[in-house]
Amino acid sequence: MFSAIQVTAQQFPMFSQYNDQLSHINPATSGFLGNGSYGIMSKNQWLGYKRAPLTFVAYGEARILKRSYFLKKIFFGKTALKERRKKSNIGFGGAIFSDNNGLLSQNGFLLNYAYHFFMQKSQISLGLGLSFSQYAADRKRMEPGNTSDPLLNTMSPAYSPDFNFGFAMRNRSSYMALSSCQLLDSRLRFGGASLKYGAKRHFFLTGGTKVFLNENLSLLPSIMLRSMQDFRYLAEIGSRLLYSNTFWMGINYRNNGEVIFFAGSIIHNNIMSNHLFIGYACDYPFFNSLRRANFASHEISLRMVIGDEERRKKWKERY
Repeated sequence: MFSAIQVTAQQFPMFSQYNDQLSHINPATSGFLGNGSYGIMSKNQWLGYKRAPLTFVAYGEARILKRSYFLKKIFFGKTALKERRKKSNIGFGGAIFSDNNGLLSQNGFLLNYAYHFFMQKSQISLGLGLSFSQYAADRKRMEPGNTSDPLLNTMSPAYSPDFNFGFAMRNRSSYMALSSCQLLDSRLRFGGASLKYGAKRHFFLTGGTKVFLNENLSLLPSIMLRSMQDFRYLAEIGSRLLYSNTFWMGINYRNNGEVIFFAGSIIHNNIMSNHLFIGYACDYPFFNSLRRANFASHEISLRMVIGDEERRKKWKERY
C-alpha cells in the first residue's frame, strides 16, 4: 500500500511575453483591442536541466463587429444578402495548451467570454473563462531505471474543469487588469488515491502604458504581480523600447533574481490591415543559484493581428 504523496509544481503555465497574450491569464482581455489576434507561443525553461518545464499554447481571440451579414430567403426560393447590426461589446477567445513539468504533464483547452463597455474615456471589461485540463504522469520523461516504479505505473490521468474571472480597464495609452485563475482550487488524485495534486488558485495584477518619446520611439513600461492563495508572490517590472512601430527590444526583472531580455519585430501589411508579430525572450537567473546549472529559459512567439483597431472600433471618436 502506498502512502499519499502531495505534489507541488509550477502550477500555472506562464510566459515572459505575457503582454502579447493576456487572455491566457485574464479572460476580460479577449477582444480587448477590438481586433483579431491569433498565434502560438513556446517556452523551454532551464535549458540544461533534465525534465525541465516545456510549455506550448496556441490561441485566438476576436471582437464581434458592429455589422454582420446573413442570407435571407425571399420569394421563389431566392436569397438576398441582408445586413444585421450588432453591438461590438462582446469579445471571445480560446486556447489549447500543453505544459510538461518534471514527470507531470498538463494538457487542455480554454474558452473565454468578455463583455466590454465604455465609461467616459475608458473601456471597462469583464470576462469569464472555462478551462478543462488533463493531468498525467509523462512516462516518456522517466529515467530508464524508474520505468518499472509501481507508483508511477499505476497513476491514471486526472481530469479537472475550472473557471477564471477577470476585470480590465484601458484608455488610449494605458491598461490595468486583475484576474483570478483556477477558481475551483481543485484537489486531484492519481492512481488509487496514492498521489495528490492541488491546482491552486492564482491571482494576477498586470498593467502597462505607452509613452511617446518622439516621432519614432515609444517606451512601453509594464508590471505584473502574480500570487497564490498562500500569499507566495512573484513580481515583474520592466520596459520595452519600440522603434518606428516595427522593432522592439526590452528588459524585465523578477524578484526571484531572473532578468528577461526581449526582442522582436512587426511585419506590416497595411493593404490588408494584417500584422505579423515575431518575438523572442530569454530568462536568465543572474541573481539566484540556478545560474550555475542551466543555460537560461528561451521563449518564441508568433502572432497575427487581423484588422486595424482604428477602422474596427471608433477610438478616435472616444478620445
